[in-house]
Amino acid sequence: MRIFSRISHKLIITFLLISVIPITIAGFYSINLATQSFEAITLENTQFDLFSSAEKIYDFINYNESDVIFLSKSPAIRDYFFAKATHSTSEIERWRKLLQEHFLIFCESREIYEKIAFIDANGNEIICIEGDGLSFFNKPYDELTNVASQQYFLETMKLENDQSYITVSSTSPTSKTTLVTYATPVFDTLGNNRGIIMTTMSAEFFLNPVKYSFDLNDTPKKRSSLFLISNTNVYLAHRVGEDIKTGEIVEIATFVLSGDKNIISGESGTLTDQKNWIITYTPVFIDPNNKDEFLVLVEVIPRDVVFSNVESFTNIFILLIVVAIFVSIIAAIMVTQTITRPLRELVRGTRKLAKKDLSYQINIPSDDELGFLARSFNEMGKELQGSYTILEDKVKERTRRLQLANERLNALVQELREANLQTKEASRLKSQFVSNISHELRTPLNAIIGFSDVLLDEENLTDEQQDYLQTILKNSENLLQLINDMLDLSKIEANKMEVVYQKVKLDELIRRVYKLMTPIAKDRNITMVIESDIIPEIKVDKTKLRQILINLLTNAIKFNKEGGLVKTTVSYYDDNKDYLKIEVSDTGIGINKKDFEVIFDEFRQIDGTDTRDFEGTGLGLAITKKYVEMLGGKIWVESKMNEWSKFVFTLPISQKEETNNEKDTHS
Repeated sequence: MRIFSRISHKLIITFLLISVIPITIAGFYSINLATQSFEAITLENTQFDLFSSAEKIYDFINYNESDVIFLSKSPAIRDYFFAKATHSTSEIERWRKLLQEHFLIFCESREIYEKIAFIDANGNEIICIEGDGLSFFNKPYDELTNVASQQYFLETMKLENDQSYITVSSTSPTSKTTLVTYATPVFDTLGNNRGIIMTTMSAEFFLNPVKYSFDLNDTPKKRSSLFLISNTNVYLAHRVGEDIKTGEIVEIATFVLSGDKNIISGESGTLTDQKNWIITYTPVFIDPNNKDEFLVLVEVIPRDVVFSNVESFTNIFILLIVVAIFVSIIAAIMVTQTITRPLRELVRGTRKLAKKDLSYQINIPSDDELGFLARSFNEMGKELQGSYTILEDKVKERTRRLQLANERLNALVQELREANLQTKEASRLKSQFVSNISHELRTPLNAIIGFSDVLLDEENLTDEQQDYLQTILKNSENLLQLINDMLDLSKIEANKMEVVYQKVKLDELIRRVYKLMTPIAKDRNITMVIESDIIPEIKVDKTKLRQILINLLTNAIKFNKEGGLVKTTVSYYDDNKDYLKIEVSDTGIGINKKDFEVIFDEFRQIDGTDTRDFEGTGLGLAITKKYVEMLGGKIWVESKMNEWSKFVFTLPISQKEETNNEKDTHS
């Protein structure tokens, strides 16, 4: 054919055959494979997100279960049993009212329970606290009823110590919402079953852990709907995406609450065969020992939201293929012209040389191989062989140098690879060692603490024996706190420490921490005061803020003088009232300015010798600083030697839900 008569045409056709066709085939095959993989990964991520939400609900269930068990072991209940066995009727009534007040304080602190009751072994309600989560009242004694025939009472009375019974079968008479009932048996010091503790709460609270971790920047989450139902098709709670239409809400809710056999099967899964939605579901077993009753967490996400990234990826990939083909065609033409133009000149020169026209000079001004070939042709007449010899020597020398350089480079790469592996292994071993040693030490320490508590309850101990046991218990608790601090620090450094935001009344939180620290302060005759003109409610991680205050107040008491003062001051940091400033000051020994920076380092103390006057490991302030920074704040210290010290930290009043670690823009 005429089209193949010239080498330029052959090169263009060949280049296109070996580039465009494979690119096209590989591209569309990759699109298909990547689309399937992307869809699978997207569904897996959706299922994983639901698992994470279920884990938060599990944590919420376990936390509430621990509340009930805590109440069953309350010293107030133990005192009531003792008074009932040894005192008169009037004294019993007095202890019952004290127990009633204890339950009321607990309800007001948690604000999620609608009812808390203590029921004796005969099913009679001894104490009953009812409320709506905001206000609570004691049910009059003459209105207390007998619940011996109730299912939760019968089931709970069969349980052992530290076991609990949980069910979702009850309904609130006021709000008509589904209630979850927690119950646990109560045993006296002799091991006799004296009744049960029963609490109820609205199932709406089960989705609170998920709502607090909701990311507004996550489009699938914004447009998703979350339903919580029981396996008996009882509606509990839901959250509907803001972009879903009213008609779609009704249709989705009807489908979810219709009791699809896949959804209420007790297994996790994903339904992709619905009209416009992707439905993922997973069971939440509220009682591990009861597999017949469980909750089902269902998330419904519009199909176009889930697979929008897949469509965008496909379109971009097709565009890239088209661009690659177009670039290949342009490159083929340019490369062909670059190659064939000097070749035509070389062909003309060889014809002249074949005709023995040695005066003809091949004009190829390039410095590449073709230019070198042209110059070689020009010198061929007188030193062709010499030129070939010099060329071969140069090629060998350059090849040898490249081989040596390549060997050195490979050796260096291998050394870097081994160093990198050693570094990763060292980091992994460090984290594994900290985790393992923490768990290995906590088991015997918990046993020592437990047995020490049991021995201290013995009445026939001498004062010396009690002193020894108190020393063992105190040092064991200090060592356990050190292990917990090391484990927390390891989690923070590994970026595994989560931040869970919730609304907190700051004045109430500070009062509770002060109540906890009061016995320690009284031992040293230290006065603790709170100074605040504002009563703010902030959105913060309650647990971490509580630990920050405990660490700072512990240091303020420990390094204070006998009969000194510890003061906590709360105020606004700036005129915009976006940040709070919390100050913890003491009248203690003070800190040198040169030590201001190092006191926040791990395992650093101002006096690091074995003969130092104050105990400690140097982890408290390091963890405190990291917690403050995780909450979006900043901490610093002010002090005057031998007179006073003041630790000041700031916190944002509200947190954006897009991130758990908002940058400190006010520092």
